[in-house]
Amino acid sequence: MHRSKVRDDRFEPGNDGVALRPNLEPQPTATLRAILAAIDHGVLLTDLDHKSLACNRVFGEIFGVEPTAVVSDDVEGVRSRVLPIIRDADAWLRNLDEVYANPLDQFEDDLVLDKGTGEAVVRRFTGPVVDSEGRLIGRVWTFQDVTRERRAMRMREALQELSDFYSPEPRDVLRKGIEMASRFFDGAISILSVRKGDWLEFSEVAGAPPGVPFPPGNEVSDSYCQYAIESVRPFLVQDARQSPALASLLPARFGQNRYLGAPVMSAQGSPVGTICVLDHRTEIIFDDADVQFLSMLALRVGSELAREENIRQRIEQQEREVARQRRALGTTRTVLSAMNEAFDLFGSDSRKALVKSQVRILHGLLDYEACGLFVAEGGKDWEGFAYAAGADRPRSAKVAPERCQVLSRIASAQDRQRDFVVATPEACVLAKMLGTSYIVLAPISLGTGVSGVVAFGNPTAPPVDDEHHRAHLEALVEQVNLLLRTQSLKRELVETGDELETTSRQLVESEKLSVAGTLAASTAHDIRNILSTLSILLNERHADPEWALSAVRDQLDRFSLLSHRLLSYAKPRMVSHSMLDVAEVLEYVVELTGALARIHGTKLEREVEGRGLWVMGERHQLEHLIVNLVINAIQAMADSGGSVKLRANHVGANVVVEVIDTGKGIVPEDLSTLFQPFLSGRTDGTGLGLYSCRRIAQEHGGTLEVESKIGVGTTFRVTLAASRSI
Repeated sequence: MHRSKVRDDRFEPGNDGVALRPNLEPQPTATLRAILAAIDHGVLLTDLDHKSLACNRVFGEIFGVEPTAVVSDDVEGVRSRVLPIIRDADAWLRNLDEVYANPLDQFEDDLVLDKGTGEAVVRRFTGPVVDSEGRLIGRVWTFQDVTRERRAMRMREALQELSDFYSPEPRDVLRKGIEMASRFFDGAISILSVRKGDWLEFSEVAGAPPGVPFPPGNEVSDSYCQYAIESVRPFLVQDARQSPALASLLPARFGQNRYLGAPVMSAQGSPVGTICVLDHRTEIIFDDADVQFLSMLALRVGSELAREENIRQRIEQQEREVARQRRALGTTRTVLSAMNEAFDLFGSDSRKALVKSQVRILHGLLDYEACGLFVAEGGKDWEGFAYAAGADRPRSAKVAPERCQVLSRIASAQDRQRDFVVATPEACVLAKMLGTSYIVLAPISLGTGVSGVVAFGNPTAPPVDDEHHRAHLEALVEQVNLLLRTQSLKRELVETGDELETTSRQLVESEKLSVAGTLAASTAHDIRNILSTLSILLNERHADPEWALSAVRDQLDRFSLLSHRLLSYAKPRMVSHSMLDVAEVLEYVVELTGALARIHGTKLEREVEGRGLWVMGERHQLEHLIVNLVINAIQAMADSGGSVKLRANHVGANVVVEVIDTGKGIVPEDLSTLFQPFLSGRTDGTGLGLYSCRRIAQEHGGTLEVESKIGVGTTFRVTLAASRSI
């Protein structure tokens, strides 16, 4: 209710907004009657005591009273006549008290009336009435029926609310639309029906009586909705009792005689159901606005049904895809398990046993009822095993590729074909053997060309064009190929290994003989040279005895060196290590090799840095190690002479012994093979000297390394762990 207070100056004479012709004859009663009769608003005029002075026909129509009764009754009488149709009577009475408590104020509000034909909304206005001199003499009331306007506004608001409402679940929107229809039609039953053949399924229901079970649907032929669906347009029933055909339908039999329904259309433009309202209030008339409102709801409901159907189809598609992927994953796991089981067959030496076990693993995979594996074994026929359809064990069999056109074509291929071959019993003997209507054939290649075939059989055409099925088949065939090729390779490796072992043994024996011969020839040559020299020295009678004795001693030293070298080539023996002074070892080596150095014109030096160069080792082997290095150094400078330095010192926790010569050096490409046995840079060498040197160093827990520069010389470095002296 809107209230405004009128200013006092409005009640001054001539300031009421009304113009009168001068000298107009005063006829107030006739004038008032004419105005009240002509106006399209309901009008009531009361005096200061609230008594009704005048009212018009429209007022009587709005409130359902006779105008003459209104002006003849007292105040309470008039109120008692209109009070029954006012929805909120208490609020109306309180408002009257407020209006009459403020006689100079204007008021405006809306009254909701419950009339027999339904709800009505009346716009009420009241203001004071003054005379020509501005004195308050009464109050005027006007009433305007705004039911249509209010209903149109409610319709717009409801449609806007539904338009603005969104939910990721279409069902939420559908439910809201049905509930909105029920509220708009004052609590009538509202139903969204979806046609399923001859049945109307009640998808959503609002306004149903609480506590009363509502049916899930009814037959199309026993419903009002059949007419909306058939005509593809809204259908209205104001009172089904007026039509025998309508009165016999199920809703009418339950007292729901008023109906308004609109078809709900699919995205393709065909009716899929209806949205409707129905109740028993036949006295309330459906108008065009009601039909329009329900039709607009049907449009929104149809779009949400289409969205729901689209989501349902996508969910079903996703579920089918997930189920397919789950099946494919299960199949993949089965195939991988079978392949892992087949890999355990790698140790099998028998081709026949291997093929039989492989066929057992293939049996039943990928839903094939039969399978077989046939491989060439030296002859023309392919031999193998097969599980026929319905068989519980494999049986051995042979096939002749040249007698079957399909197998002959596969066998004649030089390279293994990637495409699978599908054949029938009429075209391939293997299909008859497996007892199936179709077989899938894949070639087996154990080298160059095709060496066999793997077959899968089924009573129906195999889905070899399916990507996943084909991938599984290819994996199984690759596994079979790998298994058979591995066994073939294993056979070849065993045979090759045997041949290599025999050849190696022969080569080693031959090399041993060659080295022994070379060593013997070299030793004999050295001994012969020493003996010849001794013979010459002893036969020279004129020689000074002391000089001859010194010369003989030098030749005996050469014998000692020769024995040292021969011992260093000997097979390692169990020795006991003890504390050794490296300085003493070097001193002995210098004494032992001094004569050889003098003979070759080589200067031999010893340089020991520090004291207490103690190591754990076997004295004779360490002597052999350093003697060999010194002899190699002297021989490297046999043509040009030079110097050899034996240097020993502490480096951290180690004792390092270096044999340094000033020879021509070693070329880089020879350094990588310097310590390999049986390789020598001298024509009369055995290739065992440096090999035995490194072996002795390693047996003492040390290392032997070499550095060399062409034209500068070579350094051999022996590194041994230092020990404390006792």
